[in-house]
Amino acid sequence: MPVGNSRLEAPAGAIASQCLTVGIGESNDRRMRTFGALFAVQIVFDGRIAGALPGSTYMLLNVEPGQHTLSASATGFGQHTEQVQIDAEAGKLYFYRVTVGAHLTPLDEAEGRRLLMKSKRAEVLY
Repeated sequence: MPVGNSRLEAPAGAIASQCLTVGIGESNDRRMRTFGALFAVQIVFDGRIAGALPGSTYMLLNVEPGQHTLSASATGFGQHTEQVQIDAEAGKLYFYRVTVGAHLTPLDEAEGRRLLMKSKRAEVLY
């Protein structure tokens, strides 16, 4: 159940480090324009399913500082899984673009925030 845009401040008592996964399928991705409703990339964080990201959504994960694994998996035109290691620092935001093919691309904060403003928040399962 996606909800509207959300601020990036952590709620009171939340863990200081945040990992933000942003955006699926830019508007110039022909597959996304044609088959957008069929694509959702599954996001796994430290071995736990965090949820699915359909087109133009993002997910905000509050995480402990330290080493973590972020994975994205997609099916549709074949299966693909990609994972990255994150050494999360307290108080820092991490932005990743997730594409239809489940590719994870780190973004700088300015680009991450720009994409965030054009997206809706996806539900986190845990």
